[in-house]
Amino acid sequence: MKTLEGHVVLKPWNPNMVWTGEPEYTKITRLYMSVGNGDAWYEYVKRAEITNGLMHLTTYRGKPVVINANWIVKAEDFTVVRVTGAIEVLPGIYDEKLEERLYLAQDNVVVELR
Repeated sequence: MKTLEGHVVLKPWNPNMVWTGEPEYTKITRLYMSVGNGDAWYEYVKRAEITNGLMHLTTYRGKPVVINANWIVKAEDFTVVRVTGAIEVLPGIYDEKLEERLYLAQDNVVVELR
């Protein structure tokens, strides 16, 4: 996931792209985890308090996940900003397929779409 710099989201991927709706915001915690043998990964979960032992959490996409708190190296709070767009085929006629972009942003950011 890209980190949002500032508070403006531009539509660089297609000049015919138009925004559909307003940005959606989800408060999450990014967990940096490692099992100690060089393997490391991030897990993005909905905001929750970190406790000892096994934690039953939900990813930002809604999938349940069990995480061993001993694997967590670092936890950071963010907001995931979800923006969607559609391609304007003809004036006023849009492709049915929506394109989605996700960005990490600092808490309490209000995003402007351009």
